[in-house]
Amino acid sequence: MVVAAVVVLLIVMLAAASVWPDLGAKGTAAMRVVLGDRITAKIEGAMLSATDWMHGVEYSLGIGHNRNPLGSTKSTASTSIASFPPTVSVGGTPSGQSTTSTTGSTVSRPPGAPPSPTVAAETPFRPAPLAPMGSLDNEGQWQPFITDQYQRVVAYRTALQPDKSRGYAHAVIVAIDLRHTRLHFVLGYEEPASPNQFARPGIIPAQDYRAGVLLAAFNGGFQAKHGQFGAMADGQVALPAKGGLGTLVIYKDGSVALGAWGTDVQSTPDEQSWRQNGPLMVTQGAVNPHTADFAPKDWGYVFGGGVATFRSGVGISRDRQTLYFVVGPSLTTSSLAAAMAHAGIWNGIQLDINRPWTRFDKAIFTSGKLGIQSAVDGVAMGDTRLFNRYRRDFFYLTAGAPPA
Repeated sequence: MVVAAVVVLLIVMLAAASVWPDLGAKGTAAMRVVLGDRITAKIEGAMLSATDWMHGVEYSLGIGHNRNPLGSTKSTASTSIASFPPTVSVGGTPSGQSTTSTTGSTVSRPPGAPPSPTVAAETPFRPAPLAPMGSLDNEGQWQPFITDQYQRVVAYRTALQPDKSRGYAHAVIVAIDLRHTRLHFVLGYEEPASPNQFARPGIIPAQDYRAGVLLAAFNGGFQAKHGQFGAMADGQVALPAKGGLGTLVIYKDGSVALGAWGTDVQSTPDEQSWRQNGPLMVTQGAVNPHTADFAPKDWGYVFGGGVATFRSGVGISRDRQTLYFVVGPSLTTSSLAAAMAHAGIWNGIQLDINRPWTRFDKAIFTSGKLGIQSAVDGVAMGDTRLFNRYRRDFFYLTAGAPPA
């Protein structure tokens, strides 16, 4: 009787997750303690299926039809951080430094100084146009999203409608210029759990945690018990890499690669960090047919990839100059993979799933405070967890070198 009451209570908590995602996450964690992982995952899968059915009913009634998730630009959530020099601001130029045009062709100099040498114009970053996948308003049209302190647009975003059977399923694509940004990987202070003992602060280092440097952060992958996929950060191995799995690798020189471990990428002394999270969803520009198999061990613990939920993924272009982060509601593995391939990803993997754990947050510094803007407007978690000490692994982006 007591167990039944607990189950009912926790199901209600899970149902409330669409309004209060953190409550749903806590309810799931409590349910795992009482009922175990497998039963909890089955209940969670049933709740997600019920939620998906409700979204289908709403959509059939014309609620939310062609509502672009990028319709708002309002920033959300702010919290005090360590003070930073007030002369530095994201989107501006530090006081005392010369200013450089966005093309890199002119530089201001003191009166009487000799003319600066002519330099080649810097090619602005701009993702290739995308054809619509559905009938979403402004679908596939890239919007500037992140601008660095030198006024370069280093990330764009757009939205796609990748599932013909779910018009309410959206995939937000963030395209990031790897020429002018640097990617970093941080192990959480608890996840992925590891038998190896070493210091794991789970936070962005102080030298990167300041205006003009820190640009954004996004979620990592599954907990260790839900895959045991390999993870290494700054040379510290939490879990060993598994052959054949999709792996995002960050090298010591700042370059990034993504491919199957042991063939496309492999262990070298030049690696700084890497993260696996299942097989490649997209390989050489094509969707992996295995994404339609809904295999739980690869795409999501127990309920697998057939359940529509918030899902995220990361991929890279063929020339390794553009990193893509993909996230959105009501996505199956098939629709996530379809959106990733359509966006121009050459190789890509799924990252974490479910709303409490999937996020891409742009950093906005204002008067000593850090604010965030979610890549998916209107669904921000209401906190800055990725910019504080965090129990789970995540990635973050910093600004690159100034223009020539």
